[in-house]
Amino acid sequence: MSPIDFYSKYLGEDVALALPATGIEFPLIVEKDGIPTARALIAKHKDGSVSFAGNLKEGDRVKLGFGNAEMIMQNPIKSFDTLYNIKSQSFFLYSCMARRRYMPDLIQVEVEPFARIAPTSGFFTYAEFYHNGSKNLLLNQTLTVVALTEENTKIDKKVKKAEPEKKDAYARTIRALTHLIRQSTKDYDKQTTKLNKEKLYTHNLLAAQKQFLRHTIHETNTPLSTIMGNIELYEMEFGKNRYLSNIEVAMKNLFSIYDDLSYLIKKTK
Repeated sequence: MSPIDFYSKYLGEDVALALPATGIEFPLIVEKDGIPTARALIAKHKDGSVSFAGNLKEGDRVKLGFGNAEMIMQNPIKSFDTLYNIKSQSFFLYSCMARRRYMPDLIQVEVEPFARIAPTSGFFTYAEFYHNGSKNLLLNQTLTVVALTEENTKIDKKVKKAEPEKKDAYARTIRALTHLIRQSTKDYDKQTTKLNKEKLYTHNLLAAQKQFLRHTIHETNTPLSTIMGNIELYEMEFGKNRYLSNIEVAMKNLFSIYDDLSYLIKKTK
């Protein structure tokens, strides 16, 4: 199906009709070099295709993501434990425009904890380059933090973390639902794998049965023909015989069964 039909089927017509405006709320998540990477939908076309702010290759396996401000806020807050123990002297923040559009009221809350530790500056981007090992990646819908320091000493000072104004009960509910969907998907994949194995076993079993019947029919024809031929030769030389007549009747029944089995094998050809 086309991408537009995909969004319509799984997220509803309202979301599909509002694309690309709703695209930042439901990005596709693709794993690149071990890193889950969001791909923001930025344009919708008349033929049902869409454009993303980053490449997706044919055959990529993707997950459908969704935006939740409370959950997004948890990630940078969790990373502060590392920043506390390093005497950072300056921060540069590079945040995606999608974050600014999706949660404009929480941007200050997201930036404030860094500003409390050290002077902070940065800007909003439409994509960010990230260096991982020996590769450079293009990221969408993320926050990149660069911490600079000229000292290697550690400090014990703890800076109070800024928290979102809303309680995290809603975020916890969303996390629970996300976990439910993820676990259900794993169970579904597990059952699908099991069913495919059973389907393959059944297919092989039926193929083996058909092959067995084919060989059985082929091997049965020769002895049946031999018996009938010898009965006819005996009757031509010695005349009718009551016992041979009974055998001949039974042989005709066997030939009838043979014809049925032969048709069963050959009817599809």
